[in-house]
Amino acid sequence: MSNRSITPDMTKTHSLSLEILDAAAQEIIDQASYYREEAPDSSLDLKWDREVSQTIQSLLTMPERGARCNFQSPELREMRWLPIAGFPQHIVFYIFAAEKRVVRVVHVIHGARDLETFFDGSHH
Repeated sequence: MSNRSITPDMTKTHSLSLEILDAAAQEIIDQASYYREEAPDSSLDLKWDREVSQTIQSLLTMPERGARCNFQSPELREMRWLPIAGFPQHIVFYIFAAEKRVVRVVHVIHGARDLETFFDGSHH
């Protein structure tokens, strides 16, 4: 295998790769923008960015640490969730596809929503 095909993250994480779906990336950006607008002098947006990044990166070393969602829908049964440190009401929803060695971040949202309805509504 050539060095070009190995990213630094992959060498550190036993060859797991990370996919962040567009919806999740946009949710992360939107939340940072919200904090920037609502509390411009608090650096809350920077803390948000750091904590989200650390939480997601941690999934590459322990991909099964998040709890299963136990949704009724068969296509959502593999979904896992993990709260974001420092922002416990915000949750990273992801799927660990062990056979493909991929952690796929599907959503990063506030946990006060009706989550199963949210996911069943083609948001994934």
